[in-house]
Amino acid sequence: MSSKDADMIEILATDLQVFCEVNGLPVGVMPTDVQLRRYGSSGLARRILMQGGYAKVSESIGWDRIDQSLKAAEKVADLAALVERTLTDAGLPTDRMPPKKTIRELDTLLVNRIECLPGGTGWQKIADHLGWEPKPRQKRGKYTIANFSPGYFDCAVNLRKEVENLLEETDDSLHEGRNIMPSIAVLRTKPFLLNTIRQMGGPDEVAPTIGLCSPSDWRYFREFRTVLRLLNEYMESTDAKGVMPKLRHLQQNGFEELSRLIIRHGGSKAMASRLDLKLPSGKPNDLYWGPFSLSFALEVLDACDTLRFVDRGMIRMPSSDTLVAFGVPNADVLIQAYGGEDAVARRLGLAPPPKYDASPGSENPQQCPRG
Repeated sequence: MSSKDADMIEILATDLQVFCEVNGLPVGVMPTDVQLRRYGSSGLARRILMQGGYAKVSESIGWDRIDQSLKAAEKVADLAALVERTLTDAGLPTDRMPPKKTIRELDTLLVNRIECLPGGTGWQKIADHLGWEPKPRQKRGKYTIANFSPGYFDCAVNLRKEVENLLEETDDSLHEGRNIMPSIAVLRTKPFLLNTIRQMGGPDEVAPTIGLCSPSDWRYFREFRTVLRLLNEYMESTDAKGVMPKLRHLQQNGFEELSRLIIRHGGSKAMASRLDLKLPSGKPNDLYWGPFSLSFALEVLDACDTLRFVDRGMIRMPSSDTLVAFGVPNADVLIQAYGGEDAVARRLGLAPPPKYDASPGSENPQQCPRG
């Protein structure tokens, strides 16, 4: 070792001694890299590395090094005691290692500390330290593609049954409810079902074949219902009833969402023609569709959302009789005044009611299409 290196080692030894005394660490025991950086001595850590590393420097200055194996054992013991105390406080058994989910619900930080133990076997180390049974292995889901016979999903009835089973097992707040194809996020809980649907073309392609509303059509229905509701609320709060508001006025007065949805659904001119509203300019609308009512449109859409009849993947408009029975007053008269069922359905982006046989044996004529 050159005299220059010896001088640097001597200075380094002095600095290490001062560091240990200031931070309450034992003098004569080489601090770890973590300790140096934790107490703000990153520069000292770099100097040690420049001199050959912690092992070489500790040997040069005659200091001991921390036994890492003993340190790891102490950490396991501390965490084991913490696990045992956590389970005792929660009134849980302390004779076997609980599932990770249980510990996570009680103390998330404790789970992270266990999983950060070296070697990636922290749970097993703690179980061994306490003499407990190892952590139980999680059971695999009973639904795999191997559980079904070949060609099982070729039948639309079977596929719909599995989708409905999934919806029954899923929290209602996570999906759109009855007759709506579940989202990809929900389908991921059953990978075999998601893969099958993807192989068939995806949710939008599969939904009509099994009598469910496709996700894209449901999003359209939900958005269109929202824009009509917001438009109705805006008109009730202003004196501009029956007149389509200017987009600039909406954007400047806190109705940005309404403005965005109007643009998304064709713009002011198209929306005004569909809903029989006057243009803000006062000029005649060359896209005029005929008489209509915004409030009636909302009543029809509310009924559609509740009944959720589906036809070819789209939400289907109920018949006049069904709307009257549902509680929409004078629905049959208004529909005729607005051009008939097909015209009203087209205005609202719905599938039209099918032609049906109103036979005495048919309790729900909506479900009895001809052909």
